Amino acid sequence: KDSPKGATMYVTLEPCVHFGKTPPCVDAIIKSGIKRVVVCEKDPNPIVNGKGISQLRERGIKVDMYDTKGVVRSINCGFNKWIVEKKPYAIVKIASTLDGKIADRRGDSKYLTGESIRRAVHKMRYRSDAILIGAQTVIKDDPLLDCRLFIQTSSKKPARVVVDGNLRLNPEYRIFREDGALRIILTSKTAYDRKIRLLKRFESIGVQIVPFKTQDGVILIKDILEYLGSMNILYMLVEGGQRVFTDFIDSKEADLLVMNMSPRVFGAGGIGFYSGDREYKFSQLHYLPYESMIFDRDVLISYYREGSDVYGIDRSYSLD
Repeated sequence: KDSPKGATMYVTLEPCVHFGKTPPCVDAIIKSGIKRVVVCEKDPNPIVNGKGISQLRERGIKVDMYDTKGVVRSINCGFNKWIVEKKPYAIVKIASTLDGKIADRRGDSKYLTGESIRRAVHKMRYRSDAILIGAQTVIKDDPLLDCRLFIQTSSKKPARVVVDGNLRLNPEYRIFREDGALRIILTSKTAYDRKIRLLKRFESIGVQIVPFKTQDGVILIKDILEYLGSMNILYMLVEGGQRVFTDFIDSKEADLLVMNMSPRVFGAGGIGFYSGDREYKFSQLHYLPYESMIFDRDVLISYYREGSDVYGIDRSYSLD
């Protein structure tokens, strides 16, 4: 076995200095005899921030900071946000027509975009710790939310999270039949207390039902993110539908909007991705464009929420 003595070590995040689930990384590095450490990013955790670098330098180990121009921050953005806010990095993916419609007037939205861009979405799912959708999307599409277009088999299965304030769903939908994946329904305390028999049916197949207090009958996005953050979920992909998209936009809790646009126009009667009655001033700019990509006939444009780039900007949609 080769000895690391005298070697250079490259790390995406500053080595830790505290006891957690494992002993401090800094101690192991010092004992190993490594002479140089290249660090891509300081750990935003106040317990660590800069202390790991200082301790290594105090013990005579050369530490260089590497300017990655945001590449590593895009990898670490979920951790960076969670460690500061204890909430997951929320990516809202919206597949729409050129006129901003997510379904036609009949509610049909399946395969609005082509397979090439859907493969990028499946990669985003694979990167995520959880995928969140609303009850109406389950009723309309009966989705699996798998990653098959990116990877056929994997032991990593993102949690499936469904917002169903009135507990309208039943255990027969495919999303609740995914073996090995954590399945969670977020509902109102009122529905939780009222539908005892349905709760038992869900619990019999391993689906967790979590009750929330509501405000004007709505589960607050802030409360959802805080709950999922308490479960150590760092990355969450939000896939619809209209009500969920609207709540994330109005609450300003979406860190990244990923717009997947099909070259179609549904026109009058189509269902838009935003249904709120809130009026925003023309001067208000909440999301800033980050990058665009072409996938055959479809176009992907990502926008980050103003201020969220302090944690980095996710690029899990890229197939590079």
